[in-house]
Amino acid sequence: MNDRRRGFPRRRSLYSRRMRAPKIPQPFAADPRSVRAGARPGTSPLTPSSLPEHNGPLTASSREREVFLAQLLLAVVVLIIVTASLLLDPEVLRSPVILTGVGLIFLATMMAAIGRWSSWPRWLIMVLPIVDIVAIVLIRNGDVALGAGLLLVFPVTWLAGYFGRTGAIVGPAFASLLLWVIAPEGPMGLHDLPRILLLPITLIFISTATYQNTRRNAAQRALLTRQSAMMTRSYDDARIQQGTLDTVLNAVPFAVVAYDAEGNRGHRNDAFRVLKLRYGSHSTAHAEGRLFGADRRTVPDATDLPLERLHRGEEFSDLILWLTSPLAPSIALAVSGRQLPEGGSVLVQRDITSELQALRSRDDLIASVSHELRTPLTSVIGYLDLVLDDDGLDEGTRKQIEIILGNSERMLAIVSDLLQAARDSDQAFVLTRGHCDLREIVGEAIASAEPAAMDRNVSLSISAPDTVPLNADGFRLRQVVDNLVSNALKYNRDGGTVTARIDTDESGVRLSIADTGLGMSDQDRARAFQRFYRADDMRISTIHGTGLGLAICRDIIDQHGGSIEVASELGIGTIVTVTLPQHSERIPENEL
Repeated sequence: MNDRRRGFPRRRSLYSRRMRAPKIPQPFAADPRSVRAGARPGTSPLTPSSLPEHNGPLTASSREREVFLAQLLLAVVVLIIVTASLLLDPEVLRSPVILTGVGLIFLATMMAAIGRWSSWPRWLIMVLPIVDIVAIVLIRNGDVALGAGLLLVFPVTWLAGYFGRTGAIVGPAFASLLLWVIAPEGPMGLHDLPRILLLPITLIFISTATYQNTRRNAAQRALLTRQSAMMTRSYDDARIQQGTLDTVLNAVPFAVVAYDAEGNRGHRNDAFRVLKLRYGSHSTAHAEGRLFGADRRTVPDATDLPLERLHRGEEFSDLILWLTSPLAPSIALAVSGRQLPEGGSVLVQRDITSELQALRSRDDLIASVSHELRTPLTSVIGYLDLVLDDDGLDEGTRKQIEIILGNSERMLAIVSDLLQAARDSDQAFVLTRGHCDLREIVGEAIASAEPAAMDRNVSLSISAPDTVPLNADGFRLRQVVDNLVSNALKYNRDGGTVTARIDTDESGVRLSIADTGLGMSDQDRARAFQRFYRADDMRISTIHGTGLGLAICRDIIDQHGGSIEVASELGIGTIVTVTLPQHSERIPENEL
């Protein structure tokens, strides 16, 4: 592989060949010597001693061309000297020693031009600079005035740069030997000092400097190559991660878009592109009057749009927006925004149109069923009133019918509540406050639950003061207690217990219903007051329910200004605590 294909500038001479990076067959191999020896690429530490003596094998055309160019450079310099000598002093060239040296130079040049260096052993290349050293010494000894000794720099640099440590030693040593052995005739004097001392020292210095510089440059090139390989690997890893991220995000059915710290849009998935193509951005839809709030009527303020809130550093979850478009049906989106730790933000939009439609269908069904139940319940209550008007009833029968009538009236009220909840889930219960006794309400609820408790051998008990007077809606409180006692029985085990306890203090009244039943997990307990929620294991069990009981209880207690809490341990039991604070207008007992 030539230099241009490796990405480095083309060299004109072997003197600078050591300046190039080592040829690395593998992407992460920084030590060619270890690669040639069969070592795993990239495992050898990068040290000066690990660098090769040369740059590895060259192609045929590359080696032959560089050998020829290296020799040609010296031949051109010698030719210039010969030409100058002919012009200045032709007699100089009559010396057979000089002519022999010049002849050897041009003979070596011809050999460099016609030799098949790629096929011959590499050490044969050393013959050319050795011949050049002999020729230059002959030319110098022929006439010192020519200053030909300085030309020894060329072959010495060639040897040090191409053959490494061996060439750095052989070059100056052989040249110095020839300078000492092949001496001009005549006695030795001060004029021989450059030949026997200065010139050898200079050649040793140049050879050593060339060797060190080429090795240092080779090490730097190898380091750059390794760093480039690491950057390439990092880029490939980042590209793979980006591809994986794209695949994952495009696999989800919701729209995801990320923004940098300056608010510029960055990564986004296909779902976002489709959503934007059909409905446009939130700001565009808002400007065109196609963006509405959860009620499908209210137009949100421009400063309350999700993207504006996100850029202000806010975070939000499941913000419901409705989008309309002339090109597509209306769509409901649950929009969530999060701030990223490293700066920027991400916006997620989920299509919940089908979910809201399912909720609407469920509410319609509840409303329809509740409406159908009201008619027969009203008829039952009417006939019970007629029966009670009969003076011939004995006290036992009359008492039983009164219980049936009371339960029927409560069932009618509950059905009415279900119907109202289906019509408007945000509509609060209307309370009718009056004097009532919480102890009496709890006692009646326990009495009504006795038949169901006896069927499962569940023990019911109550611990409370004789009277607990309150100024509250007694009917709604009875609805709360009935729900709590019913749940305690429904989710209890056979032979278990249900305990109702009432405590009073200066802050108000506290009612707790405890059972020894199935209990709830932390996840189920966190969603206990969610409308229509039932635990997964309850959905597949024989225990029936609507998931509305606790939600209705919370609404009623909230209307009274109180609170309701659930404490439960799976497999142990549940305690539901209702607190009615002092401002619930607890009244003195003598005013009942």
